[in-house]
Amino acid sequence: MMIKKDSKLFILTLGLLAMLPPFAVNTYAPAIPNIAEHFGIHANDVIFTFTTYFIGFSIGMIFWGSFSDKFGRKLSLILGMFLYAASTLLCAHSQNFSQLAIFRLIQGLTDSSGTVIALAIARDCYSGKKLTNIISTLAIIMLISPIISPMIGTGLIVSTQSWKSSFYFLFGFGIVLLILCSKLPETHAKEQREKSIKKLFIAYFYHLRNLPFTIYTICSGLLFAAFFSYIGASSIIYLNVYDTGYTLYMLYFALTIIGVILANLTLKQFSESVELKIFTHIGLGVSLFSVFIMVIYSHTQFKHGYIFMSLMLVTCYGLSLSSTSLLSQSLQLISNHFGAATAVNNFFKFSLAGFANFVMSFSVGSMLVSNLPLQQLTIILITIVLLYTTKCYEKSNFNFKTTTKNY
Repeated sequence: MMIKKDSKLFILTLGLLAMLPPFAVNTYAPAIPNIAEHFGIHANDVIFTFTTYFIGFSIGMIFWGSFSDKFGRKLSLILGMFLYAASTLLCAHSQNFSQLAIFRLIQGLTDSSGTVIALAIARDCYSGKKLTNIISTLAIIMLISPIISPMIGTGLIVSTQSWKSSFYFLFGFGIVLLILCSKLPETHAKEQREKSIKKLFIAYFYHLRNLPFTIYTICSGLLFAAFFSYIGASSIIYLNVYDTGYTLYMLYFALTIIGVILANLTLKQFSESVELKIFTHIGLGVSLFSVFIMVIYSHTQFKHGYIFMSLMLVTCYGLSLSSTSLLSQSLQLISNHFGAATAVNNFFKFSLAGFANFVMSFSVGSMLVSNLPLQQLTIILITIVLLYTTKCYEKSNFNFKTTTKNY
């Protein structure tokens, strides 16, 4: 039986596709100490596999965006989920750390199909304030993953004493998604597809020439990277620095993710009555204030995990509020080649997240507690400067056109 458009299962399937990357990251995160012990390396070195994953993910965004514009959303999803399941099994059977890092890159390359195509399907079917509402709904579904996946990952580690169990779980999740994708309707009709491969890739450059789209995309990606730096470092901060134990680590992590869910609920509730730019400004103000307090706190002698978690909760709320509103604003500036547009958006998002995690991998132990908020503060300030630059162009009667040109 086919899944009908606009049905709850249709939206849920898109949300599950969007939540695959957080599952691939957060189910795996509790296994970092076990992986380090298994391969005889330092726990901080394992963070490098987050970087390789995001490199693969970013490259995959560019490929799958054009591929789905050319061959349709459904075929692309089925192929992507099949390859993802295969690469996840390879991760579980890595013989050394180098193999694991390479297979994680392939895993990111293949599961990126879910995120970019789910967003392209949403843009195929919706626009305007309805699109913002759908994006917020998908984000809420997606953000259930960072809450439950560390619990699942921890439960698997505790019950099996094997880091491989996390990858077996991710393999099973991939098979479920493969089945659901086979039941989805095609939302990108053949007559709407670009026949020229060359023109498909040219579409990326036309999107990038749309300065408002590019700046909003970069800013959304920067704020996402600030949030994901916390995701990558959280297990080391809570388990090694604050010595919370797995139970308290899961609780602290879940509470901070609730802040992100609340941000998207705020957007979902008020997006039809409040201008998106207002959400962006509020989010930046909240996160800037919170992270500034965190920078000061990290240099005091009072080191408490619950205080760090509370400040990070507020920071994540602000980062998500701004990032999601900027994402919606960027997509509303696009009128065609939605696969390429969402690919550009996610390319910046995950490549910046990968770079941010790579930078954090040089911080050892307690240095993470002080360096993480410093990195987040820097990212927020860069975002503010970029948005101010856009505002200056707007005041100078800069031409804010959507990319409607026929390529």
